[in-house]
Amino acid sequence: MATPYTTTPRPATVSVTQAARLLGVGRTLAYELARWQNELAPGVPIVRVGGRRYRVPTKALAAALGLTEEEIWARLEVER
Repeated sequence: MATPYTTTPRPATVSVTQAARLLGVGRTLAYELARWQNELAPGVPIVRVGGRRYRVPTKALAAALGLTEEEIWARLEVER
């Protein structure tokens, strides 16, 4: 019997640094926006994890850029 094809689920968030690269802004500006405005761009919120960690929801980032979540992950894989 053949094993069904499965994929490993992707995380629901990306780092601020990864999101900044996709948005075309610098890391420092991205962290300032995260700290003071709680969003990187209109409709792209920041999720604070613990005291000093920030994450960016992939779905919101993809919607703001007009991409699918798979396209976001593909672009991040190319940059590695």
